[in-house]
Amino acid sequence: MSLLGLRLIHQLMYWDMFFSLIVNSFASPQKARTCEHPQGSQLSPTLFNCFINNLFEILNCNILPTFLSALFIADSGILVVPTVNKAQSLVNTASHWADSHGISFNIPICGYIITNPAVSTHPPYTLTLYNQFIALVISYRYLGVLFESTGIDFHKQENLLCQHVDRSLAAMP
Repeated sequence: MSLLGLRLIHQLMYWDMFFSLIVNSFASPQKARTCEHPQGSQLSPTLFNCFINNLFEILNCNILPTFLSALFIADSGILVVPTVNKAQSLVNTASHWADSHGISFNIPICGYIITNPAVSTHPPYTLTLYNQFIALVISYRYLGVLFESTGIDFHKQENLLCQHVDRSLAAMP
């Protein structure tokens, strides 16, 4: 991002900003904001995506153009790889990138799926991040799509979407 763009963002987010806390309908005296940006800011997702895009590019740099190894939306992501060794390599790359950029991963909510059927029949595997085990999962929902070791089960996905539509229609007056 250009220096001019960074200055503009800084001025829009920090210049003459004040905040107060409201508790039981009473507001505290205003204080000057000197760091961070307001929680819930509409710029937050865009800034995070600009920041995390570099990791996305690094994790997907040596792959076939047919399908990406890493998918991200906001602060959620999935690695789609055939072996634990490939997954561990990408996790190590992501870990090094995160360390150098001052962020960390919430390991208890991380998980992985092995997509190679020949390999996935011989668990357990040990995928680690910061010397902590990452759980092997049988499915993972990413942006409403259910990933499994065999890929996307389109019949199951269709049923999930139909159930969602049925619930939405039932909620309408």
